[in-house]
Amino acid sequence: IWYMHKCPPMIDIFRATAAQLFDVNVGDILLKKVDLMLYLLWLTFYGGLCTIFFQWLREMTNLWFASLSTALWAIHPANLLYATFLDGTYLSAFLIFWLFYELWKLASGRSHHVWGVSLATLFLFFTRSAFQWFFLPVIFSSLVILRVPKKQWRVFFAIALFLPGLYMFKQYMMFG
Repeated sequence: IWYMHKCPPMIDIFRATAAQLFDVNVGDILLKKVDLMLYLLWLTFYGGLCTIFFQWLREMTNLWFASLSTALWAIHPANLLYATFLDGTYLSAFLIFWLFYELWKLASGRSHHVWGVSLATLFLFFTRSAFQWFFLPVIFSSLVILRVPKKQWRVFFAIALFLPGLYMFKQYMMFG
């Protein structure tokens, strides 16, 4: 992962961690066990996305509407389909949805902290190459447009720039 990978490492870290949980030397058996662990992890993200979906609707509407809408969302074929792919699509969907929810909370005054935005940005950075260094100014601009206090900008930069900065330096040194 460190030396031979130009793409963000989150999915590979999940796979490598899952592989370390099993004491199996046979490739096919290890592959099936790692895939099972990924299915369980994606199930967790599926539950997390449905939970955020419900919470967001609950804050905007009423309990009845939020419950019905979440139930329909949870059984939507596209949602179920992508939750069963073993690539990073559903993880990306979960993280983007979480980021939008956190930005909405800032915009609506329901939150006064950028922790959620910073963490979602950080995880997106390490999950998909579409969210690399050029995505960080976009999120920062969003914070400026939302009139987030300058004091919170430091929190964002501390969380969302420190590890990505080190990673980008490593990538530049290794791959130019």
